Amino acid sequence: MSETMSASVAARELRNLNAILEVSRALSSEVQLDSLLHVIMGKTLEVMEAERTSLFLYDEQRQELWSKIAQSLGPTEEIRFPISVGVAGLVAQTHQGVNLSDAYLHPRFNPEFDKRTGYRTRSLLCLPLLKGDGKLLGVIQVLNKKHGVFDERDESLLTAFGAHAAVALERAQLIEAYVQQQRMAESLKLAREIQMSMLPKRFPPFPQRTDFDLYAIIEPAREVGGDFYDFLLLDDERLGVAIEIGRAHV
Repeated sequence: MSETMSASVAARELRNLNAILEVSRALSSEVQLDSLLHVIMGKTLEVMEAERTSLFLYDEQRQELWSKIAQSLGPTEEIRFPISVGVAGLVAQTHQGVNLSDAYLHPRFNPEFDKRTGYRTRSLLCLPLLKGDGKLLGVIQVLNKKHGVFDERDESLLTAFGAHAAVALERAQLIEAYVQQQRMAESLKLAREIQMSMLPKRFPPFPQRTDFDLYAIIEPAREVGGDFYDFLLLDDERLGVAIEIGRAHV
């Protein structure tokens, strides 16, 4: 290997190392999932010297991959497809990466996106993103290396980058789930307060009447229920009582 080539390889390895460090710093500063996805997409494109990149998260319940973000698509446009479809689906099923110098030669390549957009996919590198316990988090893929095709160094670089991204994504998902849980708890608390505020609280309700006693209590099985009660004096001799037994939806 010539000295010029050796210097070029060393420069590339140093650049890749610096890129990984930069990516790690960027990912550690982002905790919101949507913002984090934008960071990962942008940094992947930069580090891998590719034309396009996509990151698909795994929906275990629906057995689908989905993404809200992909180059040339609006940030709110969601893509969903079953893991039985495409190269990304194959990577999700097998947890094994795929590196294609000509994507159209692979039987699982789905050209539908190319047909719809007029884009031409040539080379493709797709790797799984795994959680710390080995479960699938999603897949990341890059399309059309700007110079040549994706090689083993690119695979190693995307693997290293993907490991950082997976940790950041898992953290962001946990934080998002916690925030949603807290919001739900606050909503249920508010609903309970509204429900209880509608019920009579003063007992005895008619202190001037000594010919009968009246008392009521309600305890929702969960934070809030659909039950309701009320009462009123219709006249001097009649008492009206309203009781509704509803069904909680939480």
